[in-house]
Amino acid sequence: NRSDALIAVSKYTVNELTDLYGINKNKVHVIYNGVDTELFRPRPNKTELRQEFGLDPEKKIVLFVGRLYHRKGLETLLQSVPPVLKEFSNVKFVISGTGFKQKEEQLHNLAKELDIEDHVKFLGYVPDEKLPLLYSTSDIFVLPAIYENFPFAILEAQSTGVPVISTKVGGIPEF
Repeated sequence: NRSDALIAVSKYTVNELTDLYGINKNKVHVIYNGVDTELFRPRPNKTELRQEFGLDPEKKIVLFVGRLYHRKGLETLLQSVPPVLKEFSNVKFVISGTGFKQKEEQLHNLAKELDIEDHVKFLGYVPDEKLPLLYSTSDIFVLPAIYENFPFAILEAQSTGVPVISTKVGGIPEF
C-alpha cells in the first residue's frame, strides 16, 4: 500500500492482489511475461534434436517443462498416461525439471505404481540454453497446473510452434 504502483503478470494476479491484500486496483498495472522469439522458435531438425535428448524419433512426444511442485499438477499428468496409452500406444511423456527430492521420488513411485515407467522419461534439470531445443523435440506441450499466474513455459512452447494443452486456471485463460 505504500507503493505508488505495482506490476502484475496477469489480470488474475491483479485480482489476487486486490482481493487478498486489499491493494487499490488503480495502482496495479499488467505487464505480461514474454519470451525471446529469436531463441524460442521452431526448428526443422526434430529427429536430430530427439537423439540429442535420448528420445525415440518415432514416438509422439508430450512434454512438460517446469518445477516439480504439487501446484504444477504432475500427479494428474501421470494419472492421465494409462488412458492415453489405450488410445495411442506410440507416445512418450517427457518431464523436464527438478524439485524437492521427496517430490521427485513421489513422482517416480507414482509412475512405477501406474506401470507407465516405459512411457515416461524424467529428464531432470535441462539448462536454460537447451530449453528451446527441448521444446522443438515435442509434438505437444502440456501444463496440468492447479495454480499458475502466467507461466513462461506455455509462452516458450507457443513461440517454438508447439501446440499446448493446459488447465484453465489462474492467468492461463488470458492467453
